[in-house]
Amino acid sequence: MRLSFVLATFVLTACAKDQISPDPSATNSAKDAGPHDPNKPSDPSDPSTPSNPSTPGEDTNVSGSRLKRRVYKGADGSQQFAGWFDSERNENCDIHTAADGKLRCLPASFVFANSSYFSDSNCAFPIYIGTKGCTPPAAYSVDGGGQTCNRGYVIRPIGTAFTSPNFYLKNGAACVSQDASAWLSAYDLYSTGAEIPASSFFEVTESHL
Repeated sequence: MRLSFVLATFVLTACAKDQISPDPSATNSAKDAGPHDPNKPSDPSDPSTPSNPSTPGEDTNVSGSRLKRRVYKGADGSQQFAGWFDSERNENCDIHTAADGKLRCLPASFVFANSSYFSDSNCAFPIYIGTKGCTPPAAYSVDGGGQTCNRGYVIRPIGTAFTSPNFYLKNGAACVSQDASAWLSAYDLYSTGAEIPASSFFEVTESHL
């Protein structure tokens, strides 16, 4: 009887030794893994690495061969996009609809010419009316001519001071001469030149990323 008890105890002890126990290192690794840190480099062997990590967004403010980006820079290293520079025309520009209905980089600095008063009897060249005693704030004037439907910007150079005693008022289809003396005493008037062809400004297209 005692021999049978000893044999049974030996068998139970041997079976207990043969059972697979948890790997302490594996348990610790699972505890240490934690959530995936997006700032850590991706490691394919790391089980916490997402299977389809996101990619950085595309930088849309990129200089090309003609248009160069402008930035505001702070002394602390900060930067902010400021607009575009047309290296062919040697001037700052912004994207607007031009007179031909296309998106183009038009001069960034301009003034609006008066759409009712003109320097010629055909009412073809608008007059820019400026503050008395001040020089024109820009080299260009804009009038909303262009194609009838899209009202694209018509760009004209600002010319010399307008000193004629008469200018012309567009009244429907008629172009009527008017006395300019009262305007000349209160404002500085400037004639504008011929329209600058829209094709001379850099064309861009709009995309959805």
